[in-house]
Amino acid sequence: KGETLEQVLGFVCGAVERLAPPMLCSVMLTDHDGIHLVLATAPKLPTEYNQAIKRIPIGRAIGSCGSAAYFQKPVIAADIATDPSWKDYASVALTHGLKACWSLPIMSAADGLLGTLAVYHDKPREPQPTDLKILERVSRIAAIAIEHAHMMEAIKESEARFDAFMRHSPAVTFIKDGAGRYVYVNPQFETLARLSKQEAESRTVFDFLPAH
Repeated sequence: KGETLEQVLGFVCGAVERLAPPMLCSVMLTDHDGIHLVLATAPKLPTEYNQAIKRIPIGRAIGSCGSAAYFQKPVIAADIATDPSWKDYASVALTHGLKACWSLPIMSAADGLLGTLAVYHDKPREPQPTDLKILERVSRIAAIAIEHAHMMEAIKESEARFDAFMRHSPAVTFIKDGAGRYVYVNPQFETLARLSKQEAESRTVFDFLPAH
């Protein structure tokens, strides 16, 4: 429907929180540098905590999310206060009343790391099998949304490069469909034919030839 990735992932988090209260959900995305995670959405987590984790390294013992991204497997911290993966970050979470965190990597269809899906609790807690099933399914939905957003971004970038090339090319350039109708003309074509792009599109060359 054209909603942003942040909106879609926010909806996903809301669905998790409704299905399995009192979980508080967050999604982090792999940064362009490939060595950090950036927070995409965490609608119910404290604002101050979100600010503290808005960009974190990927690595062992970097909380549940940094560790899940590093090992590319679930990292379950049933008690943040004592879990080794939180040894340098526990105080940040505990200050905001977050006592447990379970994180799953979000993987692409080609097994590339897209980000992490995490849920927090206000008391120490081990996941039940049903909890993990919910998170695994939701992580797959999140992967589809993220890959779709990446694909659309790549298409837009490709279209922008194509448009820039065509606008600056000195050659008269056009594209036709199977019936010979113009579907694209560049500015040089417009100048030569003395027609705007809109006027040229859907016409054929015979529309421009003299009658005799």
